Amino acid sequence: MYHKIVNLHGSAKNLPSACTSVMEPSLNMVSYVQTPLFIINSVYDSWQMKNILVPPHVDPQHVWEDCLNNTNTCTSSQHIAIQAFGVEFLKTFEGLPPCFTRGYFLTSCYSHGGILAPPYWFSSTSPRLLNKTIGETVADWYFERTRFQCIDPYPCVKVCKDLNNH
Repeated sequence: MYHKIVNLHGSAKNLPSACTSVMEPSLNMVSYVQTPLFIINSVYDSWQMKNILVPPHVDPQHVWEDCLNNTNTCTSSQHIAIQAFGVEFLKTFEGLPPCFTRGYFLTSCYSHGGILAPPYWFSSTSPRLLNKTIGETVADWYFERTRFQCIDPYPCVKVCKDLNNH
């Protein structure tokens, strides 16, 4: 999927040669980004689950449909597959060298696009890591008050309040 996006936008020609000389342009290049970068994502991003883990064409019998619309209905084998997808996602962050200009806030919420809504950033029920909202962590990172690189320690996909869950 990302390979198609890189090709669509012609991004490869704009990527640093330090990256493209050692890996395919469509692979993860976060460790090569030199500008400040703050990543906000869910380890169990609902869009990724529906379009990468189980895209419609690989589930013609709609076995995953209920699970992908409501994770409380997933079977144990579906939960294991979702968990494994999350583990693969987190491997991206394992090899990153320490960097003060890179921050991240990775939740275990089953959601996608929540960062577009102000409640996701500031609500008393929005996801928190180390007792801070996304808004607080981004502000602290942006104004260089503190470094913030946190992954939700909750090991399983969860439904979070006040989120769009799509």
